[in-house]
Amino acid sequence: MPDQQSAAERRFGALSEEQCLEYLCSARLGHLATTSRAMPVVVPVRLEVVGAEVMLEPLIEEVGKIAGDVVVALGVGNVGAGDGAEWMVHAIGVLAAIAAAPHGQPSRTPSAACDGRPFSFALRPRALTGWRREAARSQLEAC
Repeated sequence: MPDQQSAAERRFGALSEEQCLEYLCSARLGHLATTSRAMPVVVPVRLEVVGAEVMLEPLIEEVGKIAGDVVVALGVGNVGAGDGAEWMVHAIGVLAAIAAAPHGQPSRTPSAACDGRPFSFALRPRALTGWRREAARSQLEAC
């Protein structure tokens, strides 16, 4: 029986953990899968990689309180952007709330790339997975 996948679908290739980390470092927005009030939720987040941690700040509050000390999945990528190379990375780990330092200052300082705004959570990924594909020439010409 012939393979039913299109040529474009077959072009997705797995990324190494090092490549995943490089793509993760380039992202500034993502989506966090967690739970709120015993229900699954996906929350848009602002993020920055600092050392071995991903600093996170939820961008909406309507979903209720996000708790620390729970296993979460973070997704980032540009799939569907139409720029010729699509990628996605998922990080799984335990979400930790960031305690405020004295005088209301955050205990972890973000870089100037995030305008110095504080983060509420830190994620130390225990698993990183990712995929990347190059668009077929015909797909690029169609755009």
